[in-house]
Amino acid sequence: AEKVYGFGMKVGTPMSTHLSELNSILARWLPLKFDINDEFKAKKIIWTLLESWDIFRTAMSNLNAMLLYADVEYRLTA
Repeated sequence: AEKVYGFGMKVGTPMSTHLSELNSILARWLPLKFDINDEFKAKKIIWTLLESWDIFRTAMSNLNAMLLYADVEYRLTA
């Protein structure tokens, strides 16, 4: 569980690789019975981004709707 809390995007890492690494970490939580809902995953993606993504992070965090993982992932890879 600790690995996901210290996880962050590394400079020069392609977004697809970053998302894949985060998904791999979160998948390892499933057998541990952690409650990983869609909004948690969406927020985790946002907060693992580099500082250069601060405007995106702020915009997504200020949405009035519940964040969905698929929406955040789409916006990052579109």
